[in-house]
Order: sequence, then C-alpha cells, then structure tokens
Amino acid sequence: MDGGGLTWISISGILLCLILIIVGRGFGDKNLLKRSFAFGMILCFMDLAVELVGTSIGKWEYGDSNFFINSAVPIELLPIFFSLGFTLTFIHYGLTKLEINMPLDFVFIFMIILGLLVYVLRAINGDRVTLLMISVPLGLWGFSQFSDEKIAAYSLLISIVVGLIDYVIEVIIISSGNYGYSGGYRVETPLTYTMVALAIFGALERYRQSRKVVDSIDEESTTASMDNA
Repeated sequence: MDGGGLTWISISGILLCLILIIVGRGFGDKNLLKRSFAFGMILCFMDLAVELVGTSIGKWEYGDSNFFINSAVPIELLPIFFSLGFTLTFIHYGLTKLEINMPLDFVFIFMIILGLLVYVLRAINGDRVTLLMISVPLGLWGFSQFSDEKIAAYSLLISIVVGLIDYVIEVIIISSGNYGYSGGYRVETPLTYTMVALAIFGALERYRQSRKVVDSIDEESTTASMDNA
C-alpha cells in the first residue's frame, strides 16, 4: 500500500468516524450525526480547494500517494479532513455537556507562554521563527475582552487598517532599497501588527470595564455615606 503516513492517518480517521457513529447512536441528539457528516464534508472540500490552489502555484507538493487528484493532491487528504470535521463536531457536542468551568484567561496565558517557548527554542536552533506564535494569542485575548459588539467591530476594523497601513509603508520603504528583511518580506508582518493592535484595544477595554466597576462601587459607597449622614 502506497501513500506512506498519510494512508495510515486516513485509515485511522475513518475508523474513528465509525466508532463515533456507533457511540453517537446512544446520544440523545438525533441531528448529531447529520451535523457531523455535514461539517466533515465542508472541511473536506475546503481543504481540497486550498490544496489545489497551493500545489498549483508551487507553495508545497506531495511526493507519495495511492492516487493524486489533479496530479498533485493526495486522495488520502479527503478522509483525513472529513474525519477531522466529523470528530470536531462530536467534541463540540461534548463541550456543550461539560459542566467543568475553564477560565479563558488561563487558556490565553498558556497559549502565550507556549508561543514564547516555541519561538525561543526555534530561534536558538537557528530555525525560521515568526512573531505570529505570540501575537495571535495576544490578539485573540484582546478580542475576547469586548462585551460591546460595536466597540469590538470598530476595534477589529481599526486593527485591520493598522495592518494595511504597515503593509503599504513596508512595501514603499523596501522598494526604495533602504530597508529589508534577512529572510525576505512576509505578509505575516502586517498581520502581527494587526494582532498587536487588537491586543492593545482589548487591554484598554478591560481597563475601561474594571474602572466602571470601581467607579460603581465608589458611587454606591458615597450614596450610602450620604444616607447614613
């Protein structure tokens, strides 16, 4: 059997789906299997589209498969990503039933520390590094701080504009020949600025919310003192 590791991963994914189908019959949600098949197919075709584009423009290539779609994409990727979407649907179902609380800030702290560790280790080994490993968790944390949809939307829009402005400035400066990157300019740079801007907006929003609580407590204390007087 050709295909190397992809073949065994795809077989494992199919077997996992079969197990989940058997187990899922005992759950109370009748639409769970339908949702699982639907999201499995969605993820499968989304990945196929990405793979076809990526391989056609030479961004990556595969060397071994039982059959290549369009002579470039291994057929094994289809069941792999189908099983991923299928499994994630079951995991989401389990999360809706989970009664153990998980502090969101703890998860973000873990992500940021993990990103820092990976960044440092890769830098020490001389491997290619990207600040996205740190800025993306920070940006996600920032976006999670918004309870007001209007402020969240404007903050996200402005953060995107920051990234676009950085992209334009970088292109102009690099084109002038007075500035450059050792590994070449990458679009992750403006995305990093977008994430950092979003993190800053999130920190400002968290501070605003905390001040509202403090001011509210002070106001209640003042009112109570006046009533007692």
